[in-house]
Amino acid sequence: MTPLLLRQKLRSIWGKTGIQRLEQREKIFLGVGVVFLLCFFLMQVVFFPYLDAKKRLAKSLKDKRSYAVKIVQMQKEYRLLKGQAETTKGKLSEREPGFTLFSFLEEQATTAKVKEQIQYMKPSTTDQDGAEQKSLVEMKLQRISLDRLVGFLKLIESSKAMVIVKHISIQESSTDDNALDVVLQVFTFVDKT
Repeated sequence: MTPLLLRQKLRSIWGKTGIQRLEQREKIFLGVGVVFLLCFFLMQVVFFPYLDAKKRLAKSLKDKRSYAVKIVQMQKEYRLLKGQAETTKGKLSEREPGFTLFSFLEEQATTAKVKEQIQYMKPSTTDQDGAEQKSLVEMKLQRISLDRLVGFLKLIESSKAMVIVKHISIQESSTDDNALDVVLQVFTFVDKT
């Protein structure tokens, strides 16, 4: 189709629309309406989807940054725990050979002069992941003074033997008003090897 035929065809279509018969004011309203519809179409098809995509991208970046911060924080915690585990292994290896929690507690009770107040001592062990296992002793002390109890606890937990009081239950003694009945759960880690 030649450019001349194309122009004639467009004039024919333009003439059939009846726009040429409209008054100037009506042509202006029609033009404003067409411009409004084109703007509305462009906003719906181009501008609003662009803004939505931009918001989704910004949210995705924010989420990924927070994940990255969490990963870095977890990495720091892991390194700290790994260092503590290595320190724990080092301290365990420094203990005297043949260390047992039961004999250690008896020795500390003798030093703190509370061995006579021991009603019972129940040892047990639990397996842990890795090369250690947990050694646990539950002990009951009857008619013990507060000063001697504090001294005994200081000897247990301030030692380099890595012994920890897991649970303690203290009640007034039913037979002596100035004394206490105490149940302790004490544990430490022991090498399986």
